[in-house]
Amino acid sequence: MWKAYKGYLNGIVQGVGMRFSVRTTATRKGLRGHVKNLPDGRVEIYFVGKEKDIERMIDLLRRNKIGAGHIDSVEGEWLDAPDDAPDSFDVKF
Repeated sequence: MWKAYKGYLNGIVQGVGMRFSVRTTATRKGLRGHVKNLPDGRVEIYFVGKEKDIERMIDLLRRNKIGAGHIDSVEGEWLDAPDDAPDSFDVKF
C-alpha cells in the first residue's frame, strides 16, 4: 500500500550534503518526493511510496546512516498518498 510521509530532520543537517544523500538513498529504495533545506536550519523530507520502504528510510535517518551530518531527530506525520504523486525524487532549492 502506498503512503506518504512529510517530516523534518533536526540537527546538523545543512551544509553537509544531506539533501543529496537523502535523494540517492530514497531513489534506491524506489521512493518519490523531495528534500529541501528550510530557513530555520531544518531539512524537510517528503516521501511517497510503499509504507515499508518509507519506514526503512526513516529508520536509516534516525540511526544517522544517511549523510555526513548528524540528525538529532526526525519528526513528521503519515499522510495518504496523493493522487498526483511525484514521478521522481528531487532536491528542491
